[in-house]
Amino acid sequence: MNDSFISLSLQIPQGDRLEIQVKECQYFFNLNDNIVQQIQQAKATGKNLYIPPSLLIPLCYYTCISYNPISIQFHDSEAETLTHAAAEKRDNQHLNHPKKITWLPVFYILLLFNIVNFIFNREIRQQVSLQTEFTFNSYYQEEIVLQSNIFLHGDIFHKIQHNFLNTNPNCARVISAHYWLTEEILSYFRKNLNILVWEIASLVPAGFLAYHLHSGHWFSSIATWIGATLGIACSRPLLVSFLQRFTPIQAKNLNDWAWGVISTISSMIVSGFQGLSNINPFLMLFISLLTPEIVKPILRFIWPQVGKLTIRLLSFLPF
Repeated sequence: MNDSFISLSLQIPQGDRLEIQVKECQYFFNLNDNIVQQIQQAKATGKNLYIPPSLLIPLCYYTCISYNPISIQFHDSEAETLTHAAAEKRDNQHLNHPKKITWLPVFYILLLFNIVNFIFNREIRQQVSLQTEFTFNSYYQEEIVLQSNIFLHGDIFHKIQHNFLNTNPNCARVISAHYWLTEEILSYFRKNLNILVWEIASLVPAGFLAYHLHSGHWFSSIATWIGATLGIACSRPLLVSFLQRFTPIQAKNLNDWAWGVISTISSMIVSGFQGLSNINPFLMLFISLLTPEIVKPILRFIWPQVGKLTIRLLSFLPF
């Protein structure tokens, strides 16, 4: 078993940064009195822990697969992610030496390489262990005091250190903080299972823009459609990050607000060509706003079928 782990530094709403580690398919929360108090305030005001969507696949990988973790070092305005080995190497480097950084796209290349190896290499398939549970551990005053095991089939087991339960007056608040962090992580996975919702929805406003900009010219319309789709899909995460930083909007509503802004801007561009008296910009705005709600149930149906098909295909491989 590789002892590398992924370490995230995430911002508690209106508070400090919390270190979360994922090692050997387990989550570790490093709690202290300040973090616990700030989590209580976040709960009281309905705030959510924001985890960048770009971390979905790395977190899934480190959560579900215990073989050959991929070392990544990832920095952005919302999170800092690096493995234990990379952190030690960084700390041992001289200050005048340049830092070696492996960016997230390299992670995906290595991930695809591992998938190919898994499919075609029988020895590697025998070493891979796919996990059937989520395990969450909370450290408080440098010792582990809480553990929650949540199995994919529905069973949940909680463990609490006996001495901590009987002697610590802050016990109830620490337990509450542990449950809040656990629910935030699980909610993050649930909300992001509809991956590609916004990318697919981008096809609709992009299609309206392409049609009205190049009506009657199919080649130009298709090229504009592809370009506008990529532009909208790439600009949405940037807008989400901007709203997260400069507005009080709750994290669970950021994607909807960002999509509303993008749809409104797209309809305003069309209205510049059609005029406000034309119904097309308003029809475009209505359809664009409705599209994600149509795509979500479709993807909820499609992804399980894709998963079943993948398992069936893998079952034909010789292990």
